Amino acid sequence: MKRKKLIIIAAVIGVLLVLLFAVPYLINVDNYRPTIEAALGSSLGRQVQIGHLHLSLLSRTISAEDLTISDDAAFSRSVFLRAKSLKVGAEVMPLLFSHTLHVNSLTVVEPQLNLLRSPSGRWNLSSLGPKQKSAGSASALQGFSVQELKITNGRVSVGRLPSGTGAQSYEDVNLVAKDISTTSAFPLALDLKTSGGGKVKLEGTAGPIDPHGTMEHVVVHLKFNGQKIPAQDVEGLLQALGVSLPSGSSLRGGILNANLAVDGPLERLVTTGPASLSNVSLSGFNLASKLGALAALGGGGGGPDTLIQSLSSKLHVAPEGTRLDDLNIVIPSLGTLTGAGIIGANNSLDFRMLAKLNAGSSPAGGVGALASLGQGANGLPFRIQGTTSNPVFVPDFAGTMPKSLALPSQTQGLNQILGGLTGKRKP
Repeated sequence: MKRKKLIIIAAVIGVLLVLLFAVPYLINVDNYRPTIEAALGSSLGRQVQIGHLHLSLLSRTISAEDLTISDDAAFSRSVFLRAKSLKVGAEVMPLLFSHTLHVNSLTVVEPQLNLLRSPSGRWNLSSLGPKQKSAGSASALQGFSVQELKITNGRVSVGRLPSGTGAQSYEDVNLVAKDISTTSAFPLALDLKTSGGGKVKLEGTAGPIDPHGTMEHVVVHLKFNGQKIPAQDVEGLLQALGVSLPSGSSLRGGILNANLAVDGPLERLVTTGPASLSNVSLSGFNLASKLGALAALGGGGGGPDTLIQSLSSKLHVAPEGTRLDDLNIVIPSLGTLTGAGIIGANNSLDFRMLAKLNAGSSPAGGVGALASLGQGANGLPFRIQGTTSNPVFVPDFAGTMPKSLALPSQTQGLNQILGGLTGKRKP
């Protein structure tokens, strides 16, 4: 009797094993490929192509050999996303008995994602989503839900129009989002590496997915943590965002650290928080020459570059522009610059600054006396105007200097320097 039970159990196990290995060959899941492509295309509002499908009952997944999603035609005619493979976690019983595909997870393996920004500030990502429906019609995403979405070992390229301009790449992109739906917000976590070894993490919530709109309406509440990001990567990202460095200049060396909050709908994100740069050189830009006589008071030297020992600020980045508060810049050859200001959406500059010049670095005699008297306890005030590609530095002494100033006899030639500070010609 015992032996008979063992035989029955072994037979059942054998049948199950045969089913596990035979069913994938009996069920041609590749027949579902047009259905999956159509469903994904309807949900994303883009043309979607996937490769040959394979079924694994052990892992309860359907795998596609490759995945391609087209770009928004307004941005480019190339690919928005291309992945090595797509794994779809499916419920087995509905698939076997009713030939119905119920998706509970999606894993995108080694994707290459190309993000582009238009001059108006719109991203090609924002148009993802079903096409707008007329009032009262059902949406392709009504009731849509995915228990888990994963992106593993991805690569992201960020550029701007014309396509690919100033593209910056990020490696080892991994994302996990759970319980994605049209009814509630869902948690997500993303991490990536910059080309120079920096690390970025994004954690928080997003959603719900708007069943009647596109990705641009999805609301996010994320914490951004970036550590040891090379300054060159920062320059590439600024270019992608349409922010230009002074003409002919570039960032060399140095790292960025930032802890930021990212909130709002994707079409109008607001980013706030502290950020700092350290030991970076602004190659091809001589700040001392731009400050003119003001830099001469502090002993600012020549040379084609400006070495910045540290730069820190509280950021507020919005579609209207970027506000920098508590700005503090330490330049060894000059001193410390502090202040606040705004970079407009059109790259215009409006900053009010104070320059605390290096003590004892100015020329001896009258110039040193004037530097000490002019900056007092707070520093020498000036403004930064113009644009990011062509900044203009303007002394701003109104209300900070005495109405009458008796110069000592050893200050011969100071009138010429004062003329340089106020924009007057030398006599």
